[in-house]
Amino acid sequence: MASAKACILPLGDSITASDGSHLGYRYWLWDSLTRAKYSVDMVGSIDGKMKSHPIFPDPNFDADNEGYPGYQTAQVLALLPGVLPKYGVSYALIHLGTNDVVFRTNSPQDVTAQLGQIIDLLRAKNPDVAVLLAQIIPSTWQGAAQRVPPYNAQ
Repeated sequence: MASAKACILPLGDSITASDGSHLGYRYWLWDSLTRAKYSVDMVGSIDGKMKSHPIFPDPNFDADNEGYPGYQTAQVLALLPGVLPKYGVSYALIHLGTNDVVFRTNSPQDVTAQLGQIIDLLRAKNPDVAVLLAQIIPSTWQGAAQRVPPYNAQ
C-alpha cells in the first residue's frame, strides 16, 4: 500500500530560497527523503530552479518553495493569505527572522507575534499541519551576532 504524499512548504527568506552560491537545505532534504523512498511534494509559488539559482545535482529536484530573499517576517506574513489557498500543506518548514535581526526593524516580541500569526494561518488551512520552526542561524552580517540570541530565546 502506497503512503500518502507529504506536502512540504519551505517558508522563509534567502536561507530558504538559496542562491547561486549554495544549494540550500531544501535540496538536501528532498534528496534524503526521496532516497529513503518517501513520497514528497515540495510546495510553494516560487520555482527554485530559476536561472540565478545553482544547478542541482538531480534534475528531478522539486524546487517549489516560499523563500523570499531580503524579506522580513511581516512581509512574508502579508503574502501568505494569497498563497496558502493554492495548495495543501502537511509540513511547514519556517526559517524567518534573520532580516528582522539584521535590519533591526522588529523586536524579538514582534517577530514572535508575527510567527504566531503565520502558524495560525497554516493551522486554519490544515489543523493537523506539522510546523518545524528553525532558530535564526548565527550571523555576523551588519553586526547581528549579539542580536540573534534574544530572537532565538523568544
